[in-house]
Amino acid sequence: MADRVVMGPPGPEGEPGQRGRDGRPGQSAYEVACAAGFVGTHRQWLDSLRGARGPRGDEGREGKQGERGLDGAPAAAPEMPSTAHFERDEDHRTLRLLVKFPSATVAIFPTARDDAGYLTDVAFARVEA
Repeated sequence: MADRVVMGPPGPEGEPGQRGRDGRPGQSAYEVACAAGFVGTHRQWLDSLRGARGPRGDEGREGKQGERGLDGAPAAAPEMPSTAHFERDEDHRTLRLLVKFPSATVAIFPTARDDAGYLTDVAFARVEA
């Protein structure tokens, strides 16, 4: 007579076991390739992973028209300056130029001059009221 096994209902879940030891670090894909016969540098191996460019695929079908976007705000009319005031040193070289617009004042500062003292570069900064 053969032994008969009868499965009962599962018992309660047990306590978690102890953490196992970490395994040894594995080989990199490059190391595996070299072990399998690849001969070359890491860069050469990386370059070998890219195949030749394939043929161009068929053009896809045209997508459906998207929804109309929101209309933007109309552009503001450009502002014209109301005044410009030069600030100069005792040799009459420009130190800065203050240009007043209806909504802001902008200062223009010389940042470079040539050998004759003429301006070659300037910087702009908004001046707080």
